Amino acid sequence: MPSAKALGKRKAQPETRPKDKHKKVEKKTKLRDRKTIPIPKSTYEAGGSEDDELEDDYELDDDLGDVAGFISSADPSALSRSIKETRRLHDLAKSREPLPKQSRIKPKLPSLGSASTGSFDSDAEFPSDLEDVSDLESLDDDSEVDGLDSMSSDSDAVDYRDRRKRKKEANEEADYERAGRQRMERSLSVESDSVQVSRLPIKLPSGQIQKVEGSTKITLPPTKKPRPPTPESTEESEEELEPTTEELTHRMASQKGKFGRLGIAEIAGRPGWKNADRLAAAKEQIASTGAEILAGGELIDTAPLLTRLSTFSLPTVPSPDDGSKLPVPASIRGLAFLSLLAVYKDIIPGYRIRQLTALEEAEKVRDEVKRQREGEKLLVNTYKAYLKTLETEIKARSTLASLCLGCMCELLTAVPHFNFSENIMGVLVGRVARKTWDDDAELVFQTVVKVFKADVSAHDSQILVRLIARMIKERKYQVHPKILGSLLHLRLVNELDPKRETKRDERDRKGTKMKAKFKSDVREKWRTKNQKKRDKELKEIKKEMAEAEAEVNEEERSQVQTETLKNLFVLYFSILKHPTPTPLLAPALEGISQFAHHINIDFFKDLLVVLRRLIVDDADDLAANQRVRLRLIAIITAFDLLSGQGEALNIDLTDFVNALFALLRPLALDTGIEDPPDGTVPSRLNASTSALMFECIETIFFSRVNKSSMPPWRLAAFAKRLTESALLLPPQSALKALEIVRTMMIKESKLEGMLDTEERMFDGVYKPELDDPQLTNPLATSLWEVEVLAKEHWDRRVRTEASKLREAKF
Repeated sequence: MPSAKALGKRKAQPETRPKDKHKKVEKKTKLRDRKTIPIPKSTYEAGGSEDDELEDDYELDDDLGDVAGFISSADPSALSRSIKETRRLHDLAKSREPLPKQSRIKPKLPSLGSASTGSFDSDAEFPSDLEDVSDLESLDDDSEVDGLDSMSSDSDAVDYRDRRKRKKEANEEADYERAGRQRMERSLSVESDSVQVSRLPIKLPSGQIQKVEGSTKITLPPTKKPRPPTPESTEESEEELEPTTEELTHRMASQKGKFGRLGIAEIAGRPGWKNADRLAAAKEQIASTGAEILAGGELIDTAPLLTRLSTFSLPTVPSPDDGSKLPVPASIRGLAFLSLLAVYKDIIPGYRIRQLTALEEAEKVRDEVKRQREGEKLLVNTYKAYLKTLETEIKARSTLASLCLGCMCELLTAVPHFNFSENIMGVLVGRVARKTWDDDAELVFQTVVKVFKADVSAHDSQILVRLIARMIKERKYQVHPKILGSLLHLRLVNELDPKRETKRDERDRKGTKMKAKFKSDVREKWRTKNQKKRDKELKEIKKEMAEAEAEVNEEERSQVQTETLKNLFVLYFSILKHPTPTPLLAPALEGISQFAHHINIDFFKDLLVVLRRLIVDDADDLAANQRVRLRLIAIITAFDLLSGQGEALNIDLTDFVNALFALLRPLALDTGIEDPPDGTVPSRLNASTSALMFECIETIFFSRVNKSSMPPWRLAAFAKRLTESALLLPPQSALKALEIVRTMMIKESKLEGMLDTEERMFDGVYKPELDDPQLTNPLATSLWEVEVLAKEHWDRRVRTEASKLREAKF
């Protein structure tokens, strides 16, 4: 334990208070807040020796000359003044005595001519400090070297100064010219990037619009700015250096064969050979080359073989000896065309080869990809040259024109997806742009029908429909009607059925439409940048995968088919609106009848007006037989229009029924009623007149649109007129007429009373001379013609059918 002494209190010391406790201490101010900043003292002022200071002054005078005098005459108080104090004094002086306004005068620059003549001497008026320094250096050099400059003459010094003067003048002239060019370029770029527009008008309180004078300059958006011209010299030089496929073919044709092969020039120019010998030698070379191509390998390796095989299809080849033109026999050229056709059908890939972009060409790829791209490029070039040769022969109408046309047709049906398919379609459509019809036109027609039937994506059909419509309008509708009949084979007749699809999917779409829309909008709104980028990449990948797998997008196909249908109806309506009847009028009516379920209901009334005009028009431009057939087709078209979407419309077609009733007797007197017009018109137009007549009757009385609206007097009038016509019609047509009468009696039981000659309805008199079924009063007469046909007709089949009808054996 510590002792008590240790634990005791310390001795209290006396308190010592600091003196001057309340005395203020001066605060230190910063240098920037002071009026002056002290300058560090020199060596002399700090206590240095005077000799050292003088020695430094001499050295400074030697080195800087006049500059040293300026430094020694400087005011120390002005130098030590702070920035804050300087600004305060400046503001004070400015407030006491404002400075006078000075007008800026732009210095006049000398002209280019005066500068070139040497009148503007920049060295004389504006001395350069660099020259002074050089002079000082030259003086020092003179002091060091003993009299070297004394040996040089005064003329050398003058020449040196003149050279420096001329050099400065040249540099000054170049700088002046460059500055002017830069100003012009800047002004042009500003003018091209902006446009001057007038100011917007204002509306006064009274409501009047007042135009504001003046204009303003706005900057053009990046999309509308003019693009700088690209240098084409390098591209042209590269194109000139690279030979075309035609040049390579002609160059190879003029060369002699290697490795034991015979070239086409050697075969065509071999003296003493007959055509059979040349043909045999060409067959051997063509067969060996084609077999080598089909043996397999990369496209880049087969390109020279394709070029060699193309040399046999040239019309003339240069002689390897003297360079004269040697004609190639047509038989050899025909074999070459057919061989190239077989080769291209085999080696053409299942995809379309597109041209690479500049970015794709610049990027580095593997050697395999590079060789594949080069081979595809060579394949497209040789294929293009082959098609050009075929087109030249077709347009020239040479002896090989039909063969070349067959090659093009075969290529279009075999590889419609490959490059230049649209060019092939254009050549084929141009071949049928005539009023006449031959075997070549029939071949083109069959090819177009095949393309229509096999086109799954609807892109080829769209191109063909557009080309056919353009050709018909350019020829002013003076073409053969059969080419228009090919449009009836389009797949969209059955595939494009929006009514059936909406009925099937309407309920499902209504149930999920709102939910899907809400979710998609929310996700679209709150997507991050990475999600948007990923969705974009996935969309591109799906598109590429669909193209690679050759899948058909239903939505895209529907859009293409809708566009095709629009072009089709524009063509049909333009033919109907033509002021004079054309040979295309009948096939256009048939097309409208077939595509009636796709026509907008708003056009029905306008179409019916045109059809009514056709059934009463007695145009002299058409023959009597063609006029009757055109009326029958117009009647069928009118009822086909109302059999689809027209069911909802309450349209009276009595005019068409009366027109058909008036045609029955004249048609019964036609001796060629069962003869078809010719064998080159398609479908309904290839039917006989009697077939069209009976089709009209069946469409009116037995179609679903008019099954419950036929009054008994109309059925009775047509039954009476048909039995009258059966007395004059050929046997086949008479049998058809009796069959229709029997069907009418089955449909309407009141007609059976007309078979009885004893019972009558005394409500009027039958008027056979009228052509209105309602006014003839048919129920007041009997079908006595059936009795005559059953007993007196010369054909046994007609007598048997009439006997069944007389006995009411239905």
